[in-house]
Amino acid sequence: MALVTQNQIAALRKIAYQGLEFRAIILRSIQVETDFGSEAVWATVDTDVPCWVRFTGLTQSLGQAAFREVMVGTLRMHFEIDRDIVIADRLVVDGSELDVIDMNVENTYKIFKTALGKKVE
Repeated sequence: MALVTQNQIAALRKIAYQGLEFRAIILRSIQVETDFGSEAVWATVDTDVPCWVRFTGLTQSLGQAAFREVMVGTLRMHFEIDRDIVIADRLVVDGSELDVIDMNVENTYKIFKTALGKKVE
């Protein structure tokens, strides 16, 4: 017997989704054939996606841009469980662009789909 039933998880999601106060645009890199070969472009997967954005303990991690070390912001974003978001997607939230660098798939009880995003500088 499960500790938490599917009905209880559905009830928790209903309450939790009320806190999704931001809106995101989900972009995915795709390859497009050109006269010179192919190039990567950002295609819109979804718009006006409810989410909850919060800072992590990794808010200032060391990264690299243009061959120099820089400080980058890292955020944790929660979405409805059935949203199509994968690692390497780009999210636009409140005017900021974030690259999805990790997805939390280890939660026992999945209330949210959680993405870890690195701010695009």
